[in-house]
Amino acid sequence: MAILTGLIFNVFVLLFDLTMRAADKTDPAHQMTLNQLTDELRANISYAVLLGLVLTASFGGLTMFTDTSQPLPTSVTAVIVFLGAQMLLTVSMILKRIRALYRAFRVVGPERIP
Repeated sequence: MAILTGLIFNVFVLLFDLTMRAADKTDPAHQMTLNQLTDELRANISYAVLLGLVLTASFGGLTMFTDTSQPLPTSVTAVIVFLGAQMLLTVSMILKRIRALYRAFRVVGPERIP
């Protein structure tokens, strides 16, 4: 989970780079759509990083402070499964929005390499 959280945080840095490029090259007619899309994506990524940190801390705490010879209580297992499902759905939404952001860049035009 910690590695996945790190990778998602890397997507956050990628989004910052894409936003800077979009500000320079985007047609003013599409600027509002791109701004809304990047704001939504930034919120999704922040939520996913928060979930990843909570899950990583939970797994670490459970590993260090619980008796591993006994199964976890049902309520703890339910919370972990719920947070894991939230993480999976959020990552899916992030991928969907990144794809939409790249599609919006394609509408503006291809990037020229000097």
